[in-house]
Amino acid sequence: MSYILKGLIFRLAVLFAIFISYPLQAASDFPCVKEVCVGDGLDKLRAIDWHPVHYTQKRVERIRKDERARRAKTYRGFSRDGVPSYLIVRVFDNDLLDDMAGVKIACSPNALVGSFSSEGGHKTDVHVSLLPSNDADNMVWRVTSINRVYKGLESPSQRKQLHQELNARYGKHLNPKPGESGVLIVPMGKETTLSLHWVDVARNKNYGKHPQCEQSQNISID
Repeated sequence: MSYILKGLIFRLAVLFAIFISYPLQAASDFPCVKEVCVGDGLDKLRAIDWHPVHYTQKRVERIRKDERARRAKTYRGFSRDGVPSYLIVRVFDNDLLDDMAGVKIACSPNALVGSFSSEGGHKTDVHVSLLPSNDADNMVWRVTSINRVYKGLESPSQRKQLHQELNARYGKHLNPKPGESGVLIVPMGKETTLSLHWVDVARNKNYGKHPQCEQSQNISID
């Protein structure tokens, strides 16, 4: 494992530990790229030109059978036809947003990923999750992470300029106070990765409360 990758994992772990211990800031303070913000819902995603995704049966079958079953078990409210393939493959694009709006129940943490190219041509991956809300019967889709890769930074001056601009835009998120979402800027030679994250372990503990989710049974040792 490279030194850079180890450093990225360490910084993610630090952010993760911060999120475990404290509530998050107001949604208006979540970090954004030009097209989308962490915390946005499906309506904001409709304006983006997402790369088409492929979720054929052949791609589904590449996933281990037990993992397919586990992913399918996450979602409830489907007929005998079963959980749609894109939820098993964990992808989305423009054609799937309407279908996603009809998915109302997730019994465990989940995420789908969609990709688009920014105005400047930078590949951007966006993860969305069906999250618990105060009302167990009404879950909501929200953006939980945004990752953008800046490639082709041939000269040190280009890399310096990019890092200066990213630091100027995201400076207040780079060293988050307890309870705030964070941003990572990770230089990797001629590439730089920008990662915006929303982690909330306390929220994840609220999965499984919908009546259609399997309820864990208390076991008596007496």
